Amino acid sequence: MTQKIEELLLAGRLDEASHLISEALAANPNDVDVRVAQARLVGAGGDLNAALNTLEEVLELAPTHTRARGYRGVLLYELDRVEEAQGDLQAAVDAGMDDGAVHFGLSRCLAVGGDLAGALAQTDAALVDQPQNWAFLFVRARLLSDLERYDESLQALHETVQADPTQEEPWIVLCTVLINLGQVADAVVNLQTAMKQVAGTERIQELLAHAALAQGDVDLATHHLEVLSKAHPKDPTTLGNLALCYVAGGRSQMAESVYRNALAIAPKDAVLHYQLASLIEEREGDAVLHEAVQHYRAAIDADPKMWEPLSDLGRLHVTQSAIHDLDRAFRLFARAIKVAGERPEILLNMAVAYAHRGDKAACKRTCKQIEMHPEAENAHKDQAHALAKHVSS
Repeated sequence: MTQKIEELLLAGRLDEASHLISEALAANPNDVDVRVAQARLVGAGGDLNAALNTLEEVLELAPTHTRARGYRGVLLYELDRVEEAQGDLQAAVDAGMDDGAVHFGLSRCLAVGGDLAGALAQTDAALVDQPQNWAFLFVRARLLSDLERYDESLQALHETVQADPTQEEPWIVLCTVLINLGQVADAVVNLQTAMKQVAGTERIQELLAHAALAQGDVDLATHHLEVLSKAHPKDPTTLGNLALCYVAGGRSQMAESVYRNALAIAPKDAVLHYQLASLIEEREGDAVLHEAVQHYRAAIDADPKMWEPLSDLGRLHVTQSAIHDLDRAFRLFARAIKVAGERPEILLNMAVAYAHRGDKAACKRTCKQIEMHPEAENAHKDQAHALAKHVSS
């Protein structure tokens, strides 16, 4: 009967297992194997402490009962009693217990203690018992990543979503990795698959919009962000991302309107102020220019560690005659460098400021610095080269 109960528990047929357990205990209340099965049933129902109490009673009757000790270790881990759990789990494994849950529990204990290689070995042992367990595969992927075995980790993530495509988190991690690796097209394909498999997942939809925009598919990104913004009309982050899509799609007026709506909800959001300033400064007129300045200043006040508004506001004080102030510009550039270091974007704005000041030597020196900068894009280098050539003529 114990074998039949085990099969029912593994199959998730808990009502049938409960019936057989009741019958067996009525015949023999001290059948330790059935009591272990009873504890597993109670634990599966969510009452971990009651399950633990049952296993403690079993171990009083049979102190060397391997399965009781192994499952006690699993429960102790779930109850955040990691050190106690590890002793039980290790003892059960050493005694030859090959249950996937026990190996997996020991893996997590070892990982907490920093033994990543040992944790991986135990996760692999758990997968021998349950090769399609998505949670085991997912932890294996994370361990491989922590061990800097990135190609294997990526493969394990693919195996995880194949094992159970209805789980949200593995899709999120897989596609975030793909995006970070520059494999944006693959991320978009996987996210579209995930949208069909995971019910009601706005996190996947948001990541899909981000990936689509990175890929240059503005229409796809806009569609998903419009859906999300209708579901969450008071979420400033979603609105800000939608506005970015409108900007990318050349719909500046709609973007500006969305930015203003978002700022009405989050008036101290530095990113929203910065993005709106970047958008409206391109329009003509002193009134618009002064409003852009106000938004750049609001962004700086909201987040003094954000270098972009410091650099861009400095640029306006260099290039716009209505607010021309080179001293103020250089003070802003100095603050930007203090925050972010000598980024090529800041240096390029400084080079232009030196040219306006008439300091040709400083301008050419800064341009040379940009051309030699390891993080400078080709566009920055081309602009610096042209500017140095211009001041030399």
